[in-house]
Amino acid sequence: MTRLKLESWDGVMNDCLKAIELERGNMKAYYYLAQAQLELNHPNEALSSALTAYDRCLETWSPSTQAVSGLVLQAKKQKWEARERERIRGRSELLRELEDGLMAKQKKELSDLRLNMMDFSDEAEEKADIQLATRKKLGELRSIFAIADPKNMQRRVLQAPILNKMIFVLIAIVRRYQTILSTVSLLL
Repeated sequence: MTRLKLESWDGVMNDCLKAIELERGNMKAYYYLAQAQLELNHPNEALSSALTAYDRCLETWSPSTQAVSGLVLQAKKQKWEARERERIRGRSELLRELEDGLMAKQKKELSDLRLNMMDFSDEAEEKADIQLATRKKLGELRSIFAIADPKNMQRRVLQAPILNKMIFVLIAIVRRYQTILSTVSLLL
């Protein structure tokens, strides 16, 4: 839990994987693993972990089902956005090179930050500043490319997030109904 609060995502992932190794049905471990994977930009893995947590919630009738379904939707959205970025990047080699350069610069700045930090209490704030600056630069870069070539650089919008929420509610209702039916059939 401490690593989660400190946003030490690699450590959170390791802890969660160990917890899952000890207890396969640990819903919270899958939930926190999905959160860490999202923060580390691994949307495919995060979606898989979040869906596993969601299944565990439904099996146990957990009150956390709504929070976990929100995480699943977040993972789906991040997965969509990653695919959309790759689609757009694939249309422009120059954009791809510039984005890679900005990400490499961010990685170097974060690495230098860890090496040069004397007071670790400011590390999270400094890290957040570096990441925010990189996100802003990437946003500006993508906007410039979109203006220069709107036909090829236009982003598509993820459709129907409300429909996804309704689907989750329906899945939960159906699974609970199935559980009730199987319990009743066992009693008869």
